[in-house]
Amino acid sequence: MIVKRIVTNIHTEQIEKAKCFYQEVLGLNLLMDQGWIASADEPWGVRRFYVRDPFGNLVNILAQR
Repeated sequence: MIVKRIVTNIHTEQIEKAKCFYQEVLGLNLLMDQGWIASADEPWGVRRFYVRDPFGNLVNILAQR
């Protein structure tokens, strides 16, 4: 599976906690930092799962085949 893009638009004052979750727990790499913005297979070819981040936001992660 190749991930083309993941965009998280989540407001938080706890930047280090967010980095820990998204980088260390989910294994994502930070590719853009502007200082202020940093499953089951479905019949139509989507695989997804849901996880809550440390701030209570529900994150929907999916991949298309």
